[in-house]
Amino acid sequence: MMDFPIWQPFNSEWWTFVIVFLAILFLVGISEITHQLKLWTSETNRKIVHIIVGLLVSITPLIFKTSTHPAILALIFVLLNGFAIASGSFDGIHSQERVSYGTVFFPLGFLITVLCFWNHPIYIIIAMVIMALGDPLAAFVGQNINNPKKYIIWAETKSFEGSIAMLVSSIFLTWGLSLFFFPEKQASFHIMLAVVTGITATIAEGISYRGSDNLSVPILVILFMELFILKTESGMALEYIKGVLPIIFIFIIAYRKNSLSENGLMGGIIMGLLVFGFGGILYLAPLFIFFILSSFLSHITNSKVLHQAKSLRRNIVQVYANGGIALLLVIMDHFNPQPWIYAAFLASVAAATADTWGTEIGRLSSKNPVDIITFQPLQMGESGGITLVGTLGSFAGAIIIGITGYLFGISHIIIFFIITAGFLSAIFDSIMGATVQARFIFPLTGKISEKKIINDQKGYLYTGWHGIDNDIVNIFCTSCGPCLLIIFLNYMK
Repeated sequence: MMDFPIWQPFNSEWWTFVIVFLAILFLVGISEITHQLKLWTSETNRKIVHIIVGLLVSITPLIFKTSTHPAILALIFVLLNGFAIASGSFDGIHSQERVSYGTVFFPLGFLITVLCFWNHPIYIIIAMVIMALGDPLAAFVGQNINNPKKYIIWAETKSFEGSIAMLVSSIFLTWGLSLFFFPEKQASFHIMLAVVTGITATIAEGISYRGSDNLSVPILVILFMELFILKTESGMALEYIKGVLPIIFIFIIAYRKNSLSENGLMGGIIMGLLVFGFGGILYLAPLFIFFILSSFLSHITNSKVLHQAKSLRRNIVQVYANGGIALLLVIMDHFNPQPWIYAAFLASVAAATADTWGTEIGRLSSKNPVDIITFQPLQMGESGGITLVGTLGSFAGAIIIGITGYLFGISHIIIFFIITAGFLSAIFDSIMGATVQARFIFPLTGKISEKKIINDQKGYLYTGWHGIDNDIVNIFCTSCGPCLLIIFLNYMK
């Protein structure tokens, strides 16, 4: 294994930083000139910049000793590109037919990989090279082939031909870089690593939306490379495969039962593979208990309360709004183990369960909910509303996850903290729903809803803030659980 960095061009890394920064600015300036001169299309212009910048940042682990300077570089371009999109400037890299935030997601993805995985420089290099070359190749093939076969997993149309190009290019890029960085490994290792990485990159690109693959591809590629090497070096690869088959089967059943959309299915499988791979059954069991029991409860309440029937199909955003913080804690526990992380994980799952059960069981109430702040009557289903039945349901949901933790050996006092944190987080969720979550009123019907458009009718902001929807509130809720748990643990000391 080679030592990193392999070359430091200057004694001070700030000089290297300045050179790289100016090089990117120069490239953006050139792209503005070529765009004004119309030497080629805006999409071609953007792809050229994407490739060159991607290759440039992929070598940062080779020339920088610490993550500080690459992270600052990434942060600067997150802010600059965000401002450029908002102000409509830098047309050379932002002018394109479809709406995309890829120029923000790209440096953001690089920032996260640098901050979280700098101790794994080979992963960063491979991930960013795939992003630099594989992604634009997939787009080029998909846009230029005659009569492409199209599909939609999330909200954006992709082509099978473009996805195949992404798969093949990712496999060959990973294979070549693996041979270079892991010369001591056997041929089977290089091939399997390349295939796993290629499949990961292709799926991440296939379920992306508005340029989010610039964020998801490098992160998922790094995580699944780490997972592959972890299982192969420990001799647990076969056992892991045997374990993930039931996980995939359960998610497929959930999809067939209309508990998940297509993108929700893919997102759930990815989450399940990572949770089981890095955390084992200890982490997987609570999440599956939450998912299976909550889905079952949704079906029950939908069948009994027909006048309040709602869609049961959770999409990928909803899946990660409820389970993303828990997944993050699993990954943290793998890369930087801490004794408090598992309890914090359980608190996050308890919060998600308490919130979901409060909503679902609350629908069975014979009385309309009241606003948690003003105690004024609300329509059934309005954000910020609570009922006695729903509140008891929230408490029951938190207890279920607490019992799960107890079965895995968590002490009584920690279980009490987990249940309390989960229940209070669900209350916090309702408070946010009543205050900051956007609610829209429809003048023709007087109906108030979280949705901005219903039956082609546009609603007008009634309370809350634009952009704060139920998924954002759920993220805050599932973050609140671990934060409260940590406060409780510190207080106990």
